[in-house]
Order: sequence, then C-alpha cells, then structure tokens
Amino acid sequence: MLFSSQPALRHFAVLRLEKRRRYGTFWLVKDRRGLGENQYLLVPSRSRAWPLLLSSLSDLNASPVRLRNGKVALLVSNNDLELIHKSIQRTKKTRVQKLNAISGFESVASGRGKKPLVAILAFAALAVFVSVVPKPVVADVQVPEISKKPKPVVKCGLPIQIDDEIVGVIAKSKSIKVSGFEYKIANTQKLGGLLQLKLKRKCDQKYFRVDAWSQSNQVTVSKVY
Repeated sequence: MLFSSQPALRHFAVLRLEKRRRYGTFWLVKDRRGLGENQYLLVPSRSRAWPLLLSSLSDLNASPVRLRNGKVALLVSNNDLELIHKSIQRTKKTRVQKLNAISGFESVASGRGKKPLVAILAFAALAVFVSVVPKPVVADVQVPEISKKPKPVVKCGLPIQIDDEIVGVIAKSKSIKVSGFEYKIANTQKLGGLLQLKLKRKCDQKYFRVDAWSQSNQVTVSKVY
C-alpha cells in the first residue's frame, strides 16, 4: 500500500502508475468516496526537492502529504498531466531558487537582468489586474437615503491572510495570535520547515486550515484553505 493512514490520504486508492519524469513519478489516484475526479500523486525524485515542486504547482491546488515510507509527496487536484508537467518545466526555466532545509525555497539574485525582469513582471501584473476588474454599471435608479448609523465591522470575521505572522509556541492545544486575534491549535503536522495547522478562532469558535513556513524565530502563513 502506497499511502499512510493520514486523513488526507486514507480515502484515496491507487489506480495505476501514470508517468515517470526526471523530477518524480506520477500515480493516478481516486477518492474512494466518489466525491471528486481522479487526481495525481507526484512522488519527487532525489533530483528535485518537494518544496520547489510545491512552489511550481502553487496555481494548480497542490498539497504536501506524507507517505507510509516517511517521504513527502504532492497531491495535485488538477487532472491535466501535461499542464502539470509544463507548469513545473516553466517554473524551472524562469525562477532562480535554492532550497533551505529549514524555510523551504528561497529566491536568489539572478544577476544583471533581475531589475528589468522585475519591472516587466510588475507591469504585466498591473495590466492583468486592470483587464479583470469589472467596469461599473450605471443604472438610472434613485437610491433612498438611509438615516441609520452604519453597523460596526465585526473584527472577528477578518480572514487570515497570506504572509500573516503567527506569534506563539506551535504545539497542539497551545494558544497563538495571528494579526492580533487569538487562536487555539487543534492539530499540527510538521514537514521539514512547512507546518500544516488546524486553528480554532476563540472569538467565534470557527476553524481554519493553513500552511506556514518556519524560519529562525518567525512563522509566516503561506496558504489558507
């Protein structure tokens, strides 16, 4: 049996070995409960560290999972194998990164072309943002004035954001703070420098699942589910 008994994998069954690549092996897996489509499990090879592959597949809803043999693999929800491969190859050519055993992957200065490349990417991001923002629709309707005072913003409803810093001891049942709000750690799992946390917000008892990178004395949110 390829998988461990973790909740993230116990409902999945291996269908077949799909593809071998230099950076890892793709297995086709199926949710036994019949709640979703087939997915791919990417087991990295020794030539490519899993944090680098996770960075390459960040847009394809990939999540790290631990196998029965102790290795870390990536569960990819996207079922287009060629798209997954192209995403990994494209990231390898365009990003200059190195692996830190504690914090995962880090960007490295790429030389003279770094500043022009950053400027081009910034303008491209701005152009995409402007193109997707919907234009306001003008309607010839009179809106009555409301004399009631606006309701105060419920601060407890503010979501956890990427790059938020987690303050406190990371351990099960311990209390931590994120952006000034208190959470209780319901569950935690460590994969190298990556922490997978299940948090319970004390003000409204709502649960959250987040990934965070631990480096030195700082823990920073990298993904919110």
